[in-house]
Amino acid sequence: MSFASGVEFFDPELLVNETKNLRCPVVLENIKYAGSLISPSPPPPPADSTYTFNVIAEGELSDFDDAKVKSIKESIADKAGVATDDVYVQIRAASVDIVVQIKVSDYGSVANKVDPYLTSASEATELLGGESVVTVVSVVSAPTPYPKPESGDDLPGWAIGVIVVVCVLLVAVLTCAIAMFLRERAGKPMFTTLEPKDNTAAGVEKI
Repeated sequence: MSFASGVEFFDPELLVNETKNLRCPVVLENIKYAGSLISPSPPPPPADSTYTFNVIAEGELSDFDDAKVKSIKESIADKAGVATDDVYVQIRAASVDIVVQIKVSDYGSVANKVDPYLTSASEATELLGGESVVTVVSVVSAPTPYPKPESGDDLPGWAIGVIVVVCVLLVAVLTCAIAMFLRERAGKPMFTTLEPKDNTAAGVEKI
């Protein structure tokens, strides 16, 4: 492509795609890269049962051997609450493009655990096992944040308002009752009788 002699870099999967319909297609297991055989990517789970994201990490493809990929899978599985065998990790060229697919039975549960780790490169680095395993440069794609399930124990707003009003009324009634009691004991009742006074008792003659 650069019209220069030799090849600086090519993606082994490109050869697979270009030769798949030829008489002698390239088999990925037979391609050597940096002195080691490249293992074919595991078959991804069905699209309707996967949580998928991909990030760009520092380094080269040759840095990500089976041990490092295993560490990444174990870290993701631990944080997502799934089995390690349900995590599929594909390492691709583009600096290093790491595509992760998690086979899930409860998408919401996994999404609520993993989504917070995909908000920044540093959080994604932690998700994949920390800087001792991989350093993420950027999050290329992440699922739309999954809505957190509403707890059945949460009260609606109107119910909270009613409770507050009732509490205020109870406090007002209790305060009024205490005030009445104290004034009665002091001989200054808040309420007096409305019956007319008997003036004859004071020696006033009726006309």
